[in-house]
Amino acid sequence: MKNNLGVKNKLVRFVVGLAVVGGGVVLATPSSAATVTVDLTAANTLDPATLTINEGDTVDFNWVGGFHDVTFDDGTISGAPEGGAGVNYSRTFATAGAFPYICSIHPTTMIGEITVQAAATTTAAPTTAAPTTAAPTTAAPTTAAVTVPASGLPATGTSSTVLLFSALALVMGGFVALRLVRRPV
Repeated sequence: MKNNLGVKNKLVRFVVGLAVVGGGVVLATPSSAATVTVDLTAANTLDPATLTINEGDTVDFNWVGGFHDVTFDDGTISGAPEGGAGVNYSRTFATAGAFPYICSIHPTTMIGEITVQAAATTTAAPTTAAPTTAAPTTAAPTTAAVTVPASGLPATGTSSTVLLFSALALVMGGFVALRLVRRPV
């Protein structure tokens, strides 16, 4: 009876360990990029005309009405001007910066700009040594700005390789658990 209990205890500890590792894998999955829509209207306007997004986000230009195109200052163009509702053009912004654009048919009324924010990076806070001869001084409190992606989830930067190895570890753990259960007592 004692041997059977030992196997059960090992199995319970193993399953709890898998749950902890599995929970960590779920919590470490990267957030997905956001998609934002800009409407090109029959009134020859952009809605919204300016917006701020994060690196990796996509802007979906949606023709609501009228005859338009989307032409960026960098030479990127949506294609031949098209008219009517239901036409779409999407662009994913991989690098940070300002991206002005216009409708070349209505360049005085349809002017927009997309500002792409750089991905948040983690840096160590600078440290300062305490003076050796003077009395210690207190520094003024500092604040830090935190950028939250449009998805509302933190960008963890977890690579697909880490997720693959985590999944492989879970599968191998399952095989070990099966061996423990099938082992003769």
